[in-house]
Amino acid sequence: MLRTIHHQIANRAGKSLLRAIFLLAAAAGLSARTSAQQLYRFDSMASAASAAIELHTIGSVRQKVLVTDFEETHGVTTQLGEALADNFADELRNHAKKFDVLDHRSVANGIADHHLPEGAFYSAGIEVCYAAKLDVTMIVKAEFEYAPDGLVFDLRIFPAKGDKGIFGDKIVIPLTPEMESLKSRPRIQIPDSFGDDKTVWAKDSNGSDQQVMPVPGTNGYSYPGCLYCPQATYSAEAVRAHAQGPVVLRVVIGAGGSAEKISVTRSLPCGLDEQAIDAVKSWRFKPATDSDGKPVAVLQTIEVTFHLY
Repeated sequence: MLRTIHHQIANRAGKSLLRAIFLLAAAAGLSARTSAQQLYRFDSMASAASAAIELHTIGSVRQKVLVTDFEETHGVTTQLGEALADNFADELRNHAKKFDVLDHRSVANGIADHHLPEGAFYSAGIEVCYAAKLDVTMIVKAEFEYAPDGLVFDLRIFPAKGDKGIFGDKIVIPLTPEMESLKSRPRIQIPDSFGDDKTVWAKDSNGSDQQVMPVPGTNGYSYPGCLYCPQATYSAEAVRAHAQGPVVLRVVIGAGGSAEKISVTRSLPCGLDEQAIDAVKSWRFKPATDSDGKPVAVLQTIEVTFHLY
């Protein structure tokens, strides 16, 4: 059940902030990337997986197989699953004849125009969000857990447009000192600040957003207030990916009380920035006023936080 927790207008470090926080029951976290190293040769598993993929290849068109980051069944996700996924992808490429193997780098390169920080790409669910854009036909996922005799891996392959698996295998591999080192390193969190993207949405094309806009709380300008601010909704892709966090927008709120220009200063994957933009486009505000009490257009920062718990 998605619900609005609060809307508030504030001034933080000289910067106005309109906050809308939405909650949805689930749990997740996003992370940055560690450099890969050779930890284990998945030769036998990759050979069997390759045979299964080619058995389900129809026609002469080469398939695209996405290897997502391996996820730990329990506990905090660490850098070990990322490196092991890279190792498996390399071995799968060695056996591939009728298909191409994609990994996290393919996802990052394929959606570079989305203006996300590097760390936002690297969870298995978020990679799957962009499978359609990359024309992925098969997806490789794996979970692993720690056991007295090593790591127990449960690997599955299924079509990108379905959930019926075509291949499954479970193996136990030794836990080496190198793996132990990565096991103790949690994934690095996404940085708090993103590059600015001014290419999103404008109510019209008169170029008014290019001029210097008054900022609420300065020089006698008041803050706008929310009159009708319905909650944003999660995209289905974001729910499946367990994506969460804030989308930060810069919004020109006109004297008539509606958003006239929206640009993204902090983005999230899986369509959440579009969901935030669509919500704010429908909002209606009590317009800001100048020192004479006259309604004016102002540049307001709006944060829409999607939180999974």
